[in-house]
Amino acid sequence: MRVTGHLCAVGFREAASLGIDNIEHGLPFDTEFYSGKRFDECPDQNSVIAEIVNMDIGDVEIRRTIDVLIRNNVAVTSTLAVLESVTGVPADRRVRPLLASSLQEVYDAAAKVRTDPHTRISALFSAAFQKEKEFERTFVAAGGTLMAGVDPTGWGGVVAGFGDQRELELLVEAGLTPEQAIQVATSNGARFLNEQDSIGTIAVGRRADLVVLRGNPSESISDVRHVETVMKNGILYDPEALIASVEGTVGAFDAGRWFRSPLNLTCVLIVVLLVGRRGVSLMTRQRR
Repeated sequence: MRVTGHLCAVGFREAASLGIDNIEHGLPFDTEFYSGKRFDECPDQNSVIAEIVNMDIGDVEIRRTIDVLIRNNVAVTSTLAVLESVTGVPADRRVRPLLASSLQEVYDAAAKVRTDPHTRISALFSAAFQKEKEFERTFVAAGGTLMAGVDPTGWGGVVAGFGDQRELELLVEAGLTPEQAIQVATSNGARFLNEQDSIGTIAVGRRADLVVLRGNPSESISDVRHVETVMKNGILYDPEALIASVEGTVGAFDAGRWFRSPLNLTCVLIVVLLVGRRGVSLMTRQRR
């Protein structure tokens, strides 16, 4: 079983020593560098970020952390798109039409705040965003295993699919080549899941889950947005029809009412435990 985590009370090095396999989001969420850290307590996230953004990636302690992660075969999942969404950049216009009608006004109100470049939070996360790009470039150059995710949570500024496309663009902005970015988002995830013989690359005998693009992403990574055809298990699908089929539905399910019931929560946890590994595998295939 693979173990990953968005860490808080535990720092990256400690988690590596305990045997974690992957860490979500990256350096701005590593509490081991926070001066006010207390044992077994989650410090204020913004306070942690405020100190990390003033550190240099060449700092001996950060280099030591990178070395510990690599030595212990701990991967890092990049989620640059969700970080960028809190830096004051305009929200992706493709997101709102997908949301359930009950969420669109909430989304508009949140977007007005989150995409304001003049707030203290935007300035803080802009610095964290740039620091994380530098960290990921350094981590990969040192031989670390980087993977890609979109993390469609937080204030709701990104959704799976569109956010993954932006993630690839941002990896290239961070200094990776287009080929490296594509590898991060495809075969690295497959190898992490020990599924490299069936997904993650295109070869005879692998599952026919892939996309056909208009353009050449090895020259212009933004061509990943130009999806001509989606293939799942060898069956072709029209991408525009797929998008249209989910418009107005994202977030329609009220998860809160399930989690308010102890019985339902137990059922949900059992289902997650039973299908979790296959679910993560499916998400990796979709990210390709």
